[in-house]
Amino acid sequence: MGIIEQLENPGFRPSKSDRVLLQYIREQPAEVPYTAIAELAQKSGVGESTITRFAKKMGYENLHEFKVKLAEELTQRKGRRIINSNIAFDESALVTGQKLLAADINVLEKTLASMPEGIVERCSEALMQAREISFIGLGNSGFTAMDSAYKYFRIGLHCKGYDNSHDMIMAAALAQPGDLFVAVSHSGESREVLQTVRLAEKNGAASVAITA
Repeated sequence: MGIIEQLENPGFRPSKSDRVLLQYIREQPAEVPYTAIAELAQKSGVGESTITRFAKKMGYENLHEFKVKLAEELTQRKGRRIINSNIAFDESALVTGQKLLAADINVLEKTLASMPEGIVERCSEALMQAREISFIGLGNSGFTAMDSAYKYFRIGLHCKGYDNSHDMIMAAALAQPGDLFVAVSHSGESREVLQTVRLAEKNGAASVAITA
């Protein structure tokens, strides 16, 4: 049973506070995945501890997992899915564009739902305070790293991009406290990227990971 169905027929005996929260989520389901727990408590009129317990009663480890699953379910109900074989050879460019737009929206929704509260602010602060920023990545992630370095350089930050394992290892060997390495890896398991980050951190540099 999905979350939407559980909101109508919960598999547990809801308390008075649970019923208030259930009603709020039913009325504002699209807002919940992107709302911090403090704001959610204020808007719904229940305590933060009630919200945490509610997520577990619904069968999830924590509120974060509940919000991710709710976002995924809402996205599927809207008919938005990642593009695969849905693009046909003989369809018009307009239809293809609409499918690509739906895919982009899907990715953004899932990204927002899965990001812990405050992570963007912490990464932003690290970027602004860094003496030098090194964007690193291999393959397709290397293109992202190089493009990011160029864009951040244009807004006035001292940064470089590396898409070659030898160059990034050398950069890590020369790293020092105050430097920041932004590692881009879809799998999060690229051996050379991990090796670079470990070496940079050993030399006192900080790191940010962009993955999945």
